Amino acid sequence: MLKSLRQTQLARTAVLATPIFLCALPLYAQQGTGNISGTVHDSSGAVVPNATVDIENVDRNDVIHLKTNDAGFYSSPPLNPGSNYRVTVTRDGFGKSVISHVIVTVGQRVDEDATLTVGGVNDTVVVEATQAAALDTTSATLGAVIGEKSIEELPLNGRNTIALTTLTPGVRINTTVAQSGFANRGTNLSAISINGSPTGSNSYILDGQSNLSTTTGEIAVNPTVDAIQEFKVQSGVFSAQYGFTLGGVVNLVSRSGTNSIHGSAYEFLRNDVFNARNYFARTGVVAKPVLRYNQFGGAMGAPIIRNKAYIFGNFETYQFKQASPQFLSVPTAAQRAGDFSQLIDANGNFIPLYNPYTTTTTTSGGNTVYTRQRYANNQITNLDPVAVAYQNNFYPLPNNTPATVAQQRTNTNNYLFNAQGLSHMYNALARVDYHLGEKDTLFARFAYYQNYTNGGTGGGTYYPNPIVANRYDTYTAEELLIGDTHVFSSSLINDLRLSIERQEFPFQAASAGQNWPQKLGLPSNVPNFAIPTVSNGLPGSNQTIGYRAYTLPEVTDTVSKVIQRHALSFGFDWRYNAGANLQRNTPSGSFSFAASLTQDPSGKAAAAGTTNTGNTYATFLAGAVSSAGITTNLGELDRAFSVSGFIQDDWSVSDRLTLNLGLRYDFQQQPFEQNNGYSNFNPTLSSGGYTGIMQYANTPGVGRNFVPESYRDFGPRFGFAYQLTGDGKTVLRGGFGIYYPLFFNSIYTGQTNGFSSTSTNYSATTNQAAFQFKNGFPYDPLQPGGASYGPLGFLGQAVGYQTPGAWKSPQSQQYTLSVQRQVPYDVVLQATYVGNHGVHLPAGGWNINSLNPSYFSLGKTYLQTQVANPYSGKFAGSLGATTVSRQTLLNPFPYYSNITTYNAHVGNLHADYLELSAQRQAKNGLTVLFGYTMGKLLTDSVNSPLAYLNGLASNNGYQNPYNRSAEYSLDPSDVSQRATVSALYNLPFGKGQHFDLHSGLLNRVVGGFQLNLIGVFQTGTPLIITGANSQGTATRPNYVPGVSVVNKNQNINAWFNTLAFQNPDDYTFGNVPRTLPHVRGPGTQNFDLSIFKTTDIYGRFKLQLRAEAFNFLNHPNFGMPGTGFGASTNPVVNGNGVSPGCAVAGAGGCNTSSSFGVISSAADGRSLQLAGKIIF
Repeated sequence: MLKSLRQTQLARTAVLATPIFLCALPLYAQQGTGNISGTVHDSSGAVVPNATVDIENVDRNDVIHLKTNDAGFYSSPPLNPGSNYRVTVTRDGFGKSVISHVIVTVGQRVDEDATLTVGGVNDTVVVEATQAAALDTTSATLGAVIGEKSIEELPLNGRNTIALTTLTPGVRINTTVAQSGFANRGTNLSAISINGSPTGSNSYILDGQSNLSTTTGEIAVNPTVDAIQEFKVQSGVFSAQYGFTLGGVVNLVSRSGTNSIHGSAYEFLRNDVFNARNYFARTGVVAKPVLRYNQFGGAMGAPIIRNKAYIFGNFETYQFKQASPQFLSVPTAAQRAGDFSQLIDANGNFIPLYNPYTTTTTTSGGNTVYTRQRYANNQITNLDPVAVAYQNNFYPLPNNTPATVAQQRTNTNNYLFNAQGLSHMYNALARVDYHLGEKDTLFARFAYYQNYTNGGTGGGTYYPNPIVANRYDTYTAEELLIGDTHVFSSSLINDLRLSIERQEFPFQAASAGQNWPQKLGLPSNVPNFAIPTVSNGLPGSNQTIGYRAYTLPEVTDTVSKVIQRHALSFGFDWRYNAGANLQRNTPSGSFSFAASLTQDPSGKAAAAGTTNTGNTYATFLAGAVSSAGITTNLGELDRAFSVSGFIQDDWSVSDRLTLNLGLRYDFQQQPFEQNNGYSNFNPTLSSGGYTGIMQYANTPGVGRNFVPESYRDFGPRFGFAYQLTGDGKTVLRGGFGIYYPLFFNSIYTGQTNGFSSTSTNYSATTNQAAFQFKNGFPYDPLQPGGASYGPLGFLGQAVGYQTPGAWKSPQSQQYTLSVQRQVPYDVVLQATYVGNHGVHLPAGGWNINSLNPSYFSLGKTYLQTQVANPYSGKFAGSLGATTVSRQTLLNPFPYYSNITTYNAHVGNLHADYLELSAQRQAKNGLTVLFGYTMGKLLTDSVNSPLAYLNGLASNNGYQNPYNRSAEYSLDPSDVSQRATVSALYNLPFGKGQHFDLHSGLLNRVVGGFQLNLIGVFQTGTPLIITGANSQGTATRPNYVPGVSVVNKNQNINAWFNTLAFQNPDDYTFGNVPRTLPHVRGPGTQNFDLSIFKTTDIYGRFKLQLRAEAFNFLNHPNFGMPGTGFGASTNPVVNGNGVSPGCAVAGAGGCNTSSSFGVISSAADGRSLQLAGKIIF
């Protein structure tokens, strides 16, 4: 199946891409470049038309010849960022004006006005470009340019360029601890949030074309540090040529060759010998975690034909092996044998167990009463052989004494080991630039990136047995880009770019193909793909198998025209998205073992004062499956195209005021499955007496997908830049823009029930096991049958509902106002307000088949009483049983299980930020960038495209789907304050420096030293308290009245007051909000520091030795505390019907989880990296 998906994808893409590249349209995208413009005056201030303006690339001896128009205005064609330019202006009757050292940055128009004085051609006035590169006098776009020197020399953990995006105010990564550049295929750091936008909703551009993996929202090809010239995070209000984002644009530019041969060769290494221990691995239980890291490569640029053709290439690889301390909570030796006689909760209360196979029912007063026999001495005698085999193969015995009394009582974190992670990376980039003449400049660039890991994406919980722990991932991305810039005249320019991007991502669990289900003793109706997944109170394991691929041909082109003081550009962008997806999340099934099956179902134990009964692991050993499911997935081929057009007018109204006026239009075809493999639940149509049926793509009355096309995605842009002072050093900027994201990813594609993906769910009737583990599934899983299933083919099953009425294009409305001021020492200060209002955002899923809260008052006894089932025998599963609960029959569609909304665009977002920055470009050996962000992010339930997986969207979904507005609160990723600082400093010792010792030997010893640092400080993120052990749909507990959540003696074992939470009553919703408003997780304090020594060794060759320390101060940056509330039975109340609260002994409904409020993880301690680099 994997092979056929690959072949189909490649063949169709090749057929499609060929005519596109042969028949390129006249489009344009001046992305990945910058330009120089200005107005020429005479000494009286009058404009000078028809003046000759020569713009020379000093590094290449390339010269562009321009003429000023009638308004004395000139504007260059696209220029390579980071190069050193010289602007020479001449006119008959005037002397020559030369502006030297003009630095162009990516995405910026540098304003360089010139003044001509009366004189002869030999009268020359030479001035230095006085405008600091960080000062923007021509646009409202926010963002900081990170240049080549900063990229190459700042200490980067993992040498990942994208990590530097977070130095820009308003940018953050959704993690509470410092994260290295190795995480998640080396691309995880690119899933950033810009000004509150959902992660994975930004645009990545490399050399003017898309560099985005739309399936994950991350960067596709991740170029090396030595391959990038510079980049800029553009946010707020930017040109209409940029789109497909809800936050901002990360605009990267690759390096290119020059007239001189230049390059480097290097090796970086790390070893655990140099590292401090992790905060939670300081005991002698496990050895110091292993770390082996070798990264080596080289880069070189050179002329092919001097002054005409140039080449640049880079190759890099690393081999990375790392162990990290992991805690597990595993059963004791006695419990593994079925002996739970010592089973107590965190408060020391004994937990009795009941035999799930002895459940009986009686009827009293029309209500059903359940009883169950207690296990004698808490000894489980009927051990399930498959469960025993499972634990013996995969679960270790305890080896660690837990830190707290509560953890010791509950055997929490009683196993500590070092999880082994492996990663290999290969990265290459080659670029050729060719100047055909004054009219045409061509370039071609190829980039390749491959990363292998043994831990799967997103990390997760590891086990010591690699069969359970590992998932083998190999991610490969390739891009080919060809560009041509043609100058028709000094005022008319065309820029054409053609590209094709290809990604492949096969992945599989380590257990794949080893026949584990049958080795464990399961029958043949459990497929033999991998280890079955179980939910038994222990962390799960990643048993996913699959293959993804994505191909994107893209054509862009813009025409630029200068008319008087208007710099106009217009063009469009065409893309065809082709994705292949085969993902089997639990290919051998998932089996749940609820504690309720070993609880006392009668309530007598609670009445007698025993507030907690039952245990999930005991249920597992008894083999009593509470529910199970399996999805048969054959793969899908998703397709969609998009076309965008824009017009932009950067109008220099005067020498002090520039307006940025733009309009963009995006049309994105709704994704469809190539073989018509989408299906959807329709709640309004009827068939065979059932309201609510399944529909299938491209069948009578149904299109190829189930959501309407959007034809109204207009994105206006308005910005201004006004120089408040005549010296051009104080600029007021602001504006407004509307943006739309790219649709082609997991939260926009359709669902495939019945086609490539068919799910079978096995559920039980109330207080009964669905089946015994050793017997396998009670009936064979459904197989994909497509439209042949008919409208009623999923009766009794769970289905998804893609809501056409709740589908509007997600939209971000951003508005900014900022002041920039250039102060002495070439420092640019900036203060900015940024607002971001998001509407129609993809939201977490909710079950439209849940009980309406208006029925809650009927009470538990009435709702759970079993009654005759009118649908008995009409379909398989518990919903077709002889009896069902009254609650089931009161559901809107009692003949279906959960009906979960799929990609409903009802999410909302609002963010307000104050952003401060100070930037000093390289001057006297010192470069500094400081950023500070303070603000608030409010959302309800916003989902991010974190994986290309047609699963139901769910990210902190709705507790009460009938009152979704109640979820509006601080976003789980909100960071109220964040500060960053980066600096490069060449120490002023040695030849030609401030402290020149005038001795060749001494200067070589003390010279060439450089210090570099990155500092990050940020507050923690809000806590999400989950868990409720009550009947109904509550997913959160209640507050205990009068008890503060804040722990005044906050520590890692009690981060908040766990006594402030209590189980809600049956059939009520917990009143704890989606995120806690007054308690946050730990913040981050991190310093990375490096020192270099560069020495001339021979001719142009230099040797650079580096020592870099990450988390230099060895500060423990803690992970989040446990936020899973584990409740006993409902509260015991006093005579007034009021719970005494969890601080009172014997109170019910209180937390019993020993990990609740406890922090058990931290980021790495201090680690050192050594490197050697030959530079020429």
